[in-house]
Amino acid sequence: GAQGPNQLPGLVDRVVYLGATVQIVVRLADGSVVIVTRPSDGVGEYHHGDAVCVTLPPDALRLLPGGAELA
Repeated sequence: GAQGPNQLPGLVDRVVYLGATVQIVVRLADGSVVIVTRPSDGVGEYHHGDAVCVTLPPDALRLLPGGAELA
């Protein structure tokens, strides 16, 4: 997969279809999990075990103090 700033390689752990959207659970190399929700338009279907690269746009990131959670 692609590598660069704000790009994290991982594997698709599971895919959950929720009608108009699909939830893709990605397990990163360090074991942490990222959950991606996107329209279920049939474009770019993903399956368990697929190698993917999660891209985090800089304008969508927030830096939180240690131990803080979003409300």
